[in-house]
Amino acid sequence: MPPKSWKKGRTQATDTVEHAGKAELSLTNVGKAFEEIKQVNSEILEVVKEQVSVAQVVDNNLSNMNDLGNQTADGVGKTHQASSHVAELSGKLNSLVAQFKV
Repeated sequence: MPPKSWKKGRTQATDTVEHAGKAELSLTNVGKAFEEIKQVNSEILEVVKEQVSVAQVVDNNLSNMNDLGNQTADGVGKTHQASSHVAELSGKLNSLVAQFKV
């Protein structure tokens, strides 16, 4: 009959193999979780890139709208000046027409 120490050694070896199996399973699960996290990060990166692209388009559109607003304001100022000049000329024309007698 083998000594008790052999039985104890065998039990410890069996326990070690079981622990190693559990550790391997845990490491496999950690590896899978890491890959899932990596995949999610890649998806997030793609979404962020799309959002940046959309933000750039919105920024360009806002800049164009600002430019058009400035051009419109400039046009309104010129129209006002032209209208004032036409009103002045109209007054002068009325004065000249009033001088003629039939």
